[in-house]
Amino acid sequence: MRYIEKKYHMRHNNLRDLMLEKGYYNSNDSFIDRIDEKTEELKKDRYKHRAVFYLENIKKYCLKYEQIPNRKQLSNFMDVGYPNVCLTIKRHNLSSFVSNASESDYTLIFKEKLDELGIKYIQNDRKILEGKELDFYLEDCNLGIEINPVFTHCYKNDLRVFPKKYHQYKSILAKNKGIGLIHLYDYDFKNLDKLFLWLLHKPQYKIGARQCEIKEVSLKDYKEFLDKYHFQGVENKAYYRFGLYYKNELLSLVGFGEHRFDKKYSYELIRYCTHPDYIIMGGFEKLIKYFFEHTESDCFMTYMDLNKRLKAESIYEKCGFICDGITEPNYFWCNFSGKTLSRYQTQKKKLVKLGYDKEKTEKEIMTERGFHQVFDAGSLRFICNRKL
Repeated sequence: MRYIEKKYHMRHNNLRDLMLEKGYYNSNDSFIDRIDEKTEELKKDRYKHRAVFYLENIKKYCLKYEQIPNRKQLSNFMDVGYPNVCLTIKRHNLSSFVSNASESDYTLIFKEKLDELGIKYIQNDRKILEGKELDFYLEDCNLGIEINPVFTHCYKNDLRVFPKKYHQYKSILAKNKGIGLIHLYDYDFKNLDKLFLWLLHKPQYKIGARQCEIKEVSLKDYKEFLDKYHFQGVENKAYYRFGLYYKNELLSLVGFGEHRFDKKYSYELIRYCTHPDYIIMGGFEKLIKYFFEHTESDCFMTYMDLNKRLKAESIYEKCGFICDGITEPNYFWCNFSGKTLSRYQTQKKKLVKLGYDKEKTEKEIMTERGFHQVFDAGSLRFICNRKL
C-alpha cells in the first residue's frame, strides 16, 4: 500500500477505503519496506549493483502477483538462468527475500504427474477467472487446479495478510464461470495416487438403478468402500448406511447421521460415494427415496465441499436440492514440515489440557508452536425435502 500511496499521492485512509470498495485485499507492506531498505543500503556499495537489480525485480514480482517468488519463479520473471539466480542469491545473501517453498515442491510434483499421465494442461492462466490466476487448467476436463502451500497461503505471511475468503471467492468465481475447481493443500499431497484416481478416473460401465438392489451396508463394508473410493476417506458418524448392489457387488452408498452442526435438522447426508468404474443412472435418487421411505424424516441437510469440486454443477443441484447458503471458510493449522492439525484438534480447552498457557488464545499458542493458520474454501449448504 505504501508504494501506491507514494506513487499516486494518496492518503492512507483514502486508499484503504478505495481498495475495500473495489474488492481489493489489503497487503501487509512490511516485506516491501524491507526490500526498499536493503536496496538503499546496497546502492551505497558500487560492487552490489547486481544485488540491487535482483531486489528491484523481486519487488516488481511481489507488486504484480502479491506473493513472494521462489528461485524458479524469479528465474522465469527475470529471464535469467535458474543456476545463475541461485548463485547470485547465495553470493549476495538474498535468501530471506525469496520463498523457500519452491514451486518444485508441489507444483512441479503435480506437473510431472500430469506429464507422466499424458494429461494436457495450461499453467498459470489469468484469462478464465477474470484476471485471477489458475495454477493449472485441464481443458479436456473443464477443471481448474489450485496448489495452496502453507508458506504462501497461510492467513499471515511475510508479504501480506491472506484474505480469509480468498479460496472461497475463487471457488465461487470458477463455479459461476461453469468450471470445476480443486484446491490442493499440503496434506492432499500425502496420497497423490488416490488423488489422481479420484480426479481423473473415467467410468467403464453404465447401468440403470433398476438393475440394482438396495441393502443396508455393514459398518465394516462402509468404511472399506469409503477408504478405497472417497477422497475424504472414512467417517464414523453415519448410522443409516444404504448401498446399491449389482450382482451382490456394492457399487454406491450413502451415509446419514445426526446433523453435526445445525440441530434444527434431524439428519445430515454425510457421505455419498460411487465405485469409480461405474455410472449408475438414477442411483442417487433411488438411494434418497429409500431413505425417506425407511425413516420418519421429512428433510435432511448436506454440504458440497467447495475445495473439491470436479464440476461446476453438483449432483445436489441436478436433483433439485435447495441451496441454503454458504458456510464460513473452515481452517486448519499447518507447519512447514507438513504436519497438519484440524481446528477441532486445537480447541483451546484441549490445548490447555496438554499443558499450554490458559491465558493465551488458540492462535497465540499455535503460532508459538510454529504452526500457520490456513483457511479453506468452505461449503455450500443444501436441503432436500421429502417431496423432492
